[in-house]
Amino acid sequence: MNTEELYNKLKFEVHCAVRYEFEALKKLLLEERAERLASTAEEPYLLASEAAEYIRMPIDPFYEKVREGLIPFYKSGSRKKLFKKSDLDIYLSKEK
Repeated sequence: MNTEELYNKLKFEVHCAVRYEFEALKKLLLEERAERLASTAEEPYLLASEAAEYIRMPIDPFYEKVREGLIPFYKSGSRKKLFKKSDLDIYLSKEK
């Protein structure tokens, strides 16, 4: 086998190995994304007013906690901040 044939064989083997690893990684990422979507689909988001009411806090102190980073939020396509009940429950458990 000459150098060029050896190079082409090695190039092909590397290409196959990289492709295999890429497909495995792609499969893992798709599975993780599906799990994440399934978990968020189960839990509806709350608007700020609903979230403040849920944790029985006036809206101004609630927004202060959000600005301080103590209450996590998610942004929708607009400027709205959305909140998950599970995150609010975690915040309440830390505050006690």
